[in-house]
Formats: sequence, C-alpha cells, structure tokens
Amino acid sequence: TTNITIDSMHAHGGIFKTPRIPQQILAAAFNTPVTVSTTASEGGAWGMALLAAYSQWAQNTTLEDWIDNTVSTTQQALTLQATPEQVTEYQHYLEHFINGLPLQKAAIKAF
Repeated sequence: TTNITIDSMHAHGGIFKTPRIPQQILAAAFNTPVTVSTTASEGGAWGMALLAAYSQWAQNTTLEDWIDNTVSTTQQALTLQATPEQVTEYQHYLEHFINGLPLQKAAIKAF
C-alpha cells in the first residue's frame, strides 16, 4: 500500500477500442472513476505527434501553454465508476491471482 488516493483517471490505449469493458475493469481495480475519450485508442500516437510538433514549431512557450493555445481538446468522453460489488470482485480476483503465482513459478521450473 502506498497511501496514494486517486480521485480520477483518464485512460487511453488500444485496449479502449473495446468499449466499456476494459474501462470498467480499470475503474474496479483502482476504485476510482475512469474517463475514456472517443479517440482514446489513438492516445499514444496522438501524444507523440503533439510532442514532435511542439519540439518543431513551438518557441518560447511551455508545452501546456502551447497545447492550450494550439490544440483543439474538445472531444466526447465517457466516465465510468465501479460499483462497490465490482471493486470487491476485482480484489477477490487479484487475491487469487497473487496466490497462484507460486504455482506458475513451479510450472516454469518443471517444464
């Protein structure tokens, strides 16, 4: 335990081409609302493109200011919060997963 509280999370990546399910699992895992935009599956590539453009064309400004003044950030997004039952179910799954790790290590040694 790190004693860090996460109030909300914005997620992106290819897994979010599948709607809702990975987002709901993530919300249960972190017990926090997770927001995913309609373009979330392209987030990594988009971020790299922004950094490349910033390094090429921005002068005498911070990245934050450049994005605020240059990039349209209007997009549709969906925020999901896990139910208490989903959080409990995920914690139960994680316990079983962790308890199974020694078995996986033993199988690797055996084969």
